[in-house]
Amino acid sequence: MAEAGKLQAGLIGLRGTVAPAFGLMQRPRAGARRADQEAGVGDLPVGVDIIEPPMMFELEKAGLKIADGQQVMLEAREIRISMRSRCSNRAAAMVDGAIT
Repeated sequence: MAEAGKLQAGLIGLRGTVAPAFGLMQRPRAGARRADQEAGVGDLPVGVDIIEPPMMFELEKAGLKIADGQQVMLEAREIRISMRSRCSNRAAAMVDGAIT
């Protein structure tokens, strides 16, 4: 679990509406590299499921290796949806039991 203050929101370039020359993607590049080094995972690839090309290029310029993480994220979402469904069913059964 991430420590408080260590989480950062995803950054979007609005699918190309923000020109790369604006520099929107450059600031996170340095932060991502520094965070990886501090965490001791600087040599490992960064798995992404959705990324805009300008951000990918900036991360690669920083020396980060980008890896396809889409299948891992899809599998994680499938597990989460299954767990959420079971929890909802259990909660509904508890409410039903309390009412009757």
